[in-house]
Amino acid sequence: MALRLTYPTKDANSETDSVRKFFDGEANEIKNVIDDHADRIEELEASQPASENPYYGRFTSLVLLQAAHPVGVENAFALIDAGVGTTPQVAAWDDEEEIWELAGYVNNLVSVSNYSALPPTGAADTLYITLDTMNAYLYVSVAYRLVSPSSVLGYNRFTVKSKSTSAFTSSAPGEINMRYSGDYITELTFNASFSKYIADGIIHTASQKIKIINTTQEIISKAVVSDFEYTDGTDTYYKCLVDEGIPHANINDGDFIYIDFDEIIDGEGSGDMLSTNNLSDVASVATARANLEVESTSQLNTRDTNNRNRANHIGTQLASTISDFASAVVSAAASTYQAILTATNFGAFIVGLTSKTTPVDADSISVVDSEASNVQKKVSLTNFKAFLNTYFDTLYQAKPVFTADTGTVISLAYTAGNVCNTGTANTNGTFTLTGTVSGGNAVVLINRATEPTVTGATLIKGSTFIASTNMYLKVWNNSTRNEYWFEQIAP
Repeated sequence: MALRLTYPTKDANSETDSVRKFFDGEANEIKNVIDDHADRIEELEASQPASENPYYGRFTSLVLLQAAHPVGVENAFALIDAGVGTTPQVAAWDDEEEIWELAGYVNNLVSVSNYSALPPTGAADTLYITLDTMNAYLYVSVAYRLVSPSSVLGYNRFTVKSKSTSAFTSSAPGEINMRYSGDYITELTFNASFSKYIADGIIHTASQKIKIINTTQEIISKAVVSDFEYTDGTDTYYKCLVDEGIPHANINDGDFIYIDFDEIIDGEGSGDMLSTNNLSDVASVATARANLEVESTSQLNTRDTNNRNRANHIGTQLASTISDFASAVVSAAASTYQAILTATNFGAFIVGLTSKTTPVDADSISVVDSEASNVQKKVSLTNFKAFLNTYFDTLYQAKPVFTADTGTVISLAYTAGNVCNTGTANTNGTFTLTGTVSGGNAVVLINRATEPTVTGATLIKGSTFIASTNMYLKVWNNSTRNEYWFEQIAP
């Protein structure tokens, strides 16, 4: 008998440790049960005779099966399932011809809900239909190729979105809205993307009939087109007006319909439409107007408005023929361009600028570059201060440098003097020099029991060293050598 787990069911809210906690012994018990079951499964597999018909698995296409198993064993088989909307088929290995073959009937037309529902890899020579757009695709090489949105299952296929006695101004792609009055449809509103089909499908110099094939109710209806309306003044159609002929009872929301246009054949009307009062036997006055290539009032008004719109004029037009040209140019220039610069308006411009109390180094000042044909340029305050510093150094002596306690190192890099630690006396016994320049000098406050020395400098006459007393140690370079001496502070 197979092993079973014996520890109690765990409960994190239990107050009993054996129920609330998981112990290492229980983990080992799980391992033993799994190992036992694995051993029994292997024993069962070993006891089963080898299948006479090896199963190679399930694939979405015959191509993938052939790629995964170029050669099969005798009597091997696999399932080919392209996904939703398809019937799985059996592929068997033909040992004589050494190829995989599909058994039974092959359906070369597969329908799916939308493009995303297409199988990752399509079957060869199979037409896939997406039901939301009614587009047809073939799987070629590594991708689906659109066969034709207009010739296969209809670019002119629509879903009736809504039917109402109110007017519509637009429709979504693939949808159509219909307006009716009384018992008949009077207007069909398309998406603007359908305009190319209408433009190609109608003959502008002839009357048209619109044909609606309702595949949901299996009804065909026809009516004479009385007019087209546009989204603009071009051939971008979006609305078709029709005379009585399509009962609105033949159309319901959600119906699938196809739309096509037929030219009215000569002889369908028996009168001479050029005759003033002989229009009684034609479908409508609008039809006669279309046959005579006479535009409707609304079309004429639209054309007139477009003709008078200056934006639609092309070619050269003299400024003298435009009444408001001069004033418009002056007004535009005054609001767009700066007036001619003079000393007066430039001064007024400077006075009107916002003040800045505390400038920073990144700020700039304006200068006239005498080395570049007096063009105007800017200089940062950092560079301007450096320029002034260089200039003033030639006029004024630099001020001494005040440094903190230098320890045992004295800098002679300052010709104006280096004043060191004048607050607290230095008690070191030996000093060294650094940064020596000609004329460099320094003074150090000292106080120690024995006289200090300065390495690399010569002691010259000064005050006699006084032990344990504040004195000045002075050092300088006379351009020949470094010298140092002591100066008494108090008499």
